[in-house]
Amino acid sequence: MKTALVLGAGGFLGSHMVRRLKAEGYFVRGLSRNAPRHGESEADVFWTCDLREPHNNMFRAVDVVCQFACEVGGLGYITDKNNDAEMLRNSTLIDLNVLEACRINKVPKVFFASSACVYNIPNKRFYAEADAYPANPANEFAWQKVFAERLYRAYADNFGMEVRVGRLFNTYGTDMTWRGGREKSVAALCQKIAQAKTGDVIEVWGSGGQTRSFTHVDDTVEGIWRLMQSDVREPMNIGPQHEVTIRDLVKAISKVARKEVFCSFGDGPAGVSKICSDNTLIRQKLGWEPQIDIETGLEQVYPWVKEQVDKAALAA
Repeated sequence: MKTALVLGAGGFLGSHMVRRLKAEGYFVRGLSRNAPRHGESEADVFWTCDLREPHNNMFRAVDVVCQFACEVGGLGYITDKNNDAEMLRNSTLIDLNVLEACRINKVPKVFFASSACVYNIPNKRFYAEADAYPANPANEFAWQKVFAERLYRAYADNFGMEVRVGRLFNTYGTDMTWRGGREKSVAALCQKIAQAKTGDVIEVWGSGGQTRSFTHVDDTVEGIWRLMQSDVREPMNIGPQHEVTIRDLVKAISKVARKEVFCSFGDGPAGVSKICSDNTLIRQKLGWEPQIDIETGLEQVYPWVKEQVDKAALAA
């Protein structure tokens, strides 16, 4: 039986990747700074530790490492300049320690979760992988991802590792962070609508015209799995090639919630105006692309957020 080590296994993406690797027959070790927020980890072994410090022994006899551990959050967190040093320092320390542990233990294959945040070209709609250069990220979180991609590639080239890099587009799903300041747009809007009554006004950052590719976590995990099985060495987009405006996202959530709400647009960080995936490369190399549209995904995800909101209200 092959062994996989999932880093950030207590988090949203990590917990879903643990489940997929188990289904594929791996013995899974999970490692995370914190225990899972929603139930017990499904990993065969789960450790809590801080990857800002070296933990080389935990990487012994591992066939594949999936690296999701980093300082991450929604726009409210990553655009706050007070968090820049924390993001840059912590994520870079984690990536350096992960790569050194992989080098020392001769881990044959590593997946690194990068982000669509690496893209930022004014008035660009769909981003192909080559559009990351010349680099022009909008915030320090994204700059760290640009540097990390190059760091993983250098270790691959110099030490014979097989590295796969996925640029993930706005993943959402059950078990995602939905409150506390680090939630992303789908979670934040689901929470606001769950807490609202029909006819209420909710606050939405920006004009509402910003467009995104929103990826259901099942598609993200499927894309990662397929990329890991491939011989693709360059970074690859993992996101649907369709545009959803924030206004349309609010309408879609409201439809699932069966309540009409009104929006107050403006205050708060809005991010880049457009950031959607060009899927030419993933179609060519993997013969696949994400399949779950936002409406279908929200039919699963909104009830889960509503359940969390209701539980929190009862516990207050």
